[in-house]
Amino acid sequence: MRIQPAILGATLGLSLACGGMGPGGAVGGGGHTPVELAGTRWHYSKLTADERRIYEFLADGTVIRYDDNNAAVDTWTRSGDNVSMVFNGGGLTYEGQMLGDHTIVGTGTAGTDTWDFRMIRIPSPAELACEPITDVSGTRWRLMRVGNSGDGALIDFIPGGRFLHHEDNSASPDSWTQSGTQVNIQVNEGLSYEGTMIGGHTIIGIGKTSDETWNIRMLREPTPGELICR
Repeated sequence: MRIQPAILGATLGLSLACGGMGPGGAVGGGGHTPVELAGTRWHYSKLTADERRIYEFLADGTVIRYDDNNAAVDTWTRSGDNVSMVFNGGGLTYEGQMLGDHTIVGTGTAGTDTWDFRMIRIPSPAELACEPITDVSGTRWRLMRVGNSGDGALIDFIPGGRFLHHEDNSASPDSWTQSGTQVNIQVNEGLSYEGTMIGGHTIIGIGKTSDETWNIRMLREPTPGELICR
């Protein structure tokens, strides 16, 4: 994969600022553990045009490309610092290299057309909060349906097993249970959510009714105190 010197120079500064460089200038050196891509979101920019999108890497090898009000779903793989994304059955591909934990640079290809791109990782709620949590009781989260545009809905896990789903300026009382990292929400007899907590700030799982299932993602809303102590 080809990386232009100008791109490398522009991104090394960001990697240094974010702590992504190891001793001696080696990316990821000195015992540094590269960030896990699964569950992260990235800002994508095409360096030769004003083209920007958001990409989301899921744990099952699926990558979602958010483009305006649409979302395309396909696959991603990683080998060391090399990241590949394939869309449209191979008609559109991206080959990139991770520089530290916050930057990916590389080349996109569609037929005979090639271009350089850069991706910057979007900070997660974990990086805004001081400490990850293990108990959802008393916390607020943003529930999103993967592939849908919009900000999602705010939800509250009330101590004692009550659950509030805020929608259209109203709140409906429902129930929730937690066993380790597994979180289950029963909205009503026909709608439920099942998820796994990752890192104390993200829940990934499914929503389901009697005739439909879909992927969900929940991000914990940091409290004002957590934002201050960061």
